[in-house]
Amino acid sequence: QALGEVKKAISYYEEALRIDKKVYGDEHPSVATDLSCLGSAWQSLGDAKKTIGFLEEALRIDKKVYGDEHSSVATDLSNLGTAWKDLGEAKKAIGFLEEALRIGKKVYGDDHPSVATTLGNLGTAWKALGEAKKAIGFLEEALRIGKKVYGDEHPKVATRLSNLGGAWQAFGEAKKAIGFFEEALRIGKKVYGDEHPDVAAYLSNLGAAWQALREMKKAIGYYEEALRINKKVYVDEHPNVATDLSNLGGAWKALGETKKAIGFLEEALRIAKKVYGDQHPSVATSLSCLGSAWQALGEAKKSIGFFEEALRIAKKVYGDEHPDVAAHLSNLGTAWYDLGEAKKAIGFLDKALRIDKKAYGDEHPSVAISLSNLGSAWQALGESKKAIGFFEEALRIDKKVYGDEHPKVATRLSNLGVAWKALGDTKKAREHFEASRKMYLQFYDQAHPAIKAVAKNIEELTKGSIA
Repeated sequence: QALGEVKKAISYYEEALRIDKKVYGDEHPSVATDLSCLGSAWQSLGDAKKTIGFLEEALRIDKKVYGDEHSSVATDLSNLGTAWKDLGEAKKAIGFLEEALRIGKKVYGDDHPSVATTLGNLGTAWKALGEAKKAIGFLEEALRIGKKVYGDEHPKVATRLSNLGGAWQAFGEAKKAIGFFEEALRIGKKVYGDEHPDVAAYLSNLGAAWQALREMKKAIGYYEEALRINKKVYVDEHPNVATDLSNLGGAWKALGETKKAIGFLEEALRIAKKVYGDQHPSVATSLSCLGSAWQALGEAKKSIGFFEEALRIAKKVYGDEHPDVAAHLSNLGTAWYDLGEAKKAIGFLDKALRIDKKAYGDEHPSVAISLSNLGSAWQALGESKKAIGFFEEALRIDKKVYGDEHPKVATRLSNLGVAWKALGDTKKAREHFEASRKMYLQFYDQAHPAIKAVAKNIEELTKGSIA
């Protein structure tokens, strides 16, 4: 089914379902297949709740027909796991995927393509939970099987390499991620030629990795090439084109070219609305990106309108307690913070933190971000001691997730330095700033904005002590 023709595909699946039910009755493998196809189609439209209904019915039929440990049951479980992950229920997803893996290994053995697929899905689910190290283990095993089954230069191997790159990037190892993305790109070009959607996807991944390394111009080159390919392969108004435009907007914003960024982001929003309608998660994401761009331009009031609309859509699609809802609440909190409304900001940030803890548990990167934002808000209210408590908890989580030496850890140390500086404890402030700068220098060069900011704080402390 071609993207953009999903609704048409759904009508065909519905008709197939109607015929199969009439011919075979309600509980036949063909009926289960039709339901599974409908679930997949609705999933591509972003309607995870509707997806789950179809997939659960397919699973029920397959279990009744085949028993609990059949390859079709494993497929249904894996599909359900992916759908629950898309709904932000990564823990629930893992339960389905682990059961699918157990059945797959029992039916096929340890080195089967279906087993590799489930391992890959488990990897992405653990990544969504912030367990990048655990994710990497599953993804490496999926890659090993893929290479054994297909050889080293197969599209599925390229996909596994790309997934591994994404996990390493989530772990903060963008340089390592680039190696995986480049190998995926090489295979993609060899298999498909230079102008294929998979090639565009790998180029886009490389752009994101270089952007994480603050190489914005390099990132823009990859994003532009991905956009050119997708426009040539599809049409100008396709979801992949919208994604490329949004990526370009983010990169130009990071370069300080915010007005230019807004042009790309507005076009991405227009396409998303045309493809999906006004109430889709992709539309909410585009609105959120535009809000962030206006916020960067100093237009926090304008940004709030975008964030509020994104929040409204996310709540309508997912309900009130989904990670996307938390992200939009957090954005609103930072916008109100920028407007000097720290108390109002805290209300939004508290809600975001509560949702993230419910979704991910107490020790997830998103929880650390929410804690850090709350620390900044309390500090703006003159509550530096309270702020330190939030910053220290964020630091503890990031050390557990990423290890003791990581850019996120350096950021938390810098935040603590600012708080101790505000309390007048120059010794503790300096210790945190120096530790932060030393750590940043392991990952970035001297020109990086984070290093410049820490250096400025150290300089101010030095001037203060001399005075």
